[in-house]
Amino acid sequence: SRAYETWLNGVHPDDRQRSEEISRRALRGEIGYDTEFRVLWPDGSIHWLKANARVFWDEQGAPLRMVGANHDITMHKLLEAQLRESEQKYAILFEKSAVPTVLIKVPEGTIQSMNEASEKLTGFSRQEVLGLTPYEIGIDRAASQAQLISKLIEHEAVEAVEMHLINKSGETCILIANIIPLLISNQLYAIVTLFDITERKLTEEQLRKLTNMLIEGQRIAHLGS
Repeated sequence: SRAYETWLNGVHPDDRQRSEEISRRALRGEIGYDTEFRVLWPDGSIHWLKANARVFWDEQGAPLRMVGANHDITMHKLLEAQLRESEQKYAILFEKSAVPTVLIKVPEGTIQSMNEASEKLTGFSRQEVLGLTPYEIGIDRAASQAQLISKLIEHEAVEAVEMHLINKSGETCILIANIIPLLISNQLYAIVTLFDITERKLTEEQLRKLTNMLIEGQRIAHLGS
């Protein structure tokens, strides 16, 4: 019909063939008419529409008419595109960061992902740790999980928490963890960045022992005089 041709001509050229096929299948009763497509407005702008319709047939099964409604979902599509772009940028930063970083699901406290630097630090691959808690892969409880989770649920960051890690090779590392809550699609996560301070701690311990030795030496010299 002329109305149908007018509608079809307004559909974006890249979506026209698919939209026409969906319409034909709906008129044959093969599928329900529930689709999304782009349209060209008179000013040349592109808009997204979501369309739902019901087909009515006569007694012989021939389609009589299609009745439905179109909803402009352009803003929704733009927001989706922006979210995808942000997620892609975040994924690149997360993966390639030189700082060991772990993504934790809250309140379960289970590992959802970790980057290459974390694999190197812990000795575990991300496939091995998926669904486990940090404590199950050798990170000691420097602070109780319940306390950390409680703060994250309140959207409070947790900074400079000292933890100990026994990596897959059995070596012990001393870590400083910074934990930041992150809401993704209404699901709360925590981004945990880990800094290895083992060497610094060993140096501090050696310095402390040397200082004690000097003090003790001075005390003995004083007594001897």
